[in-house]
Amino acid sequence: MSIADVVVHLTERLMPYARPELHPVLHVIATMPQWVAKQDLTQWEEQCNTALEKVWPARGSYTERLRDVDPHLFLTDGIYELGIHNLYGAYQEKSTKRAYQRILEFFREQNISGEKAVAEVDLSGW
Repeated sequence: MSIADVVVHLTERLMPYARPELHPVLHVIATMPQWVAKQDLTQWEEQCNTALEKVWPARGSYTERLRDVDPHLFLTDGIYELGIHNLYGAYQEKSTKRAYQRILEFFREQNISGEKAVAEVDLSGW
């Protein structure tokens, strides 16, 4: 699974649990493979940021508290952050796997199943 495939997989796993207001954001995030194919991830990033701002106008100002206040928005943002993790620099496999591992741990804390273990996923490409 590429990073884009993992992003899609995670959004699909979260969708049944997320409040309806987050569904449009998750749908936008899940379009990542299309933007990879077009080689235009900056457009994907812009669309994701626009969608996130609609449900979280103060994005970035209280991310840590968000984990407790709105865990599904926290996961949504975490999935997006995984997608953009290497967008503007050299690919960093170790930090990408750590970011994925943190998301998996929070999925488990929220009793959301179906995620694939880090060892099962190839996060080496888009």
